[in-house]
Amino acid sequence: MSSQPIWTRRRLQHSQIDDVRFVITKFARDRILDCNRYDVVLVEHARTHLARRISGYPGDFEKDLVLFRKLNALFQQGVRIEDFHRIEYDALT
Repeated sequence: MSSQPIWTRRRLQHSQIDDVRFVITKFARDRILDCNRYDVVLVEHARTHLARRISGYPGDFEKDLVLFRKLNALFQQGVRIEDFHRIEYDALT
């Protein structure tokens, strides 16, 4: 099986969206679905793996995830490292 794309992206008007299913041939649709089956298997494996890792997490996963997201947002905003460490320390004590 080739990894060459079998379709190209087109900008469609909203009125054309309902007609798209007629643009894609049955052969192309079947090929796309066949190729996507590998993605489906991969995503399911990743979900199972992630669920297993989260269930074995030794701390409070939800609480730590909230802290991580907060710190990540501050880091992306360019917060001074001293302030970053203070916020992290305050959250962990």
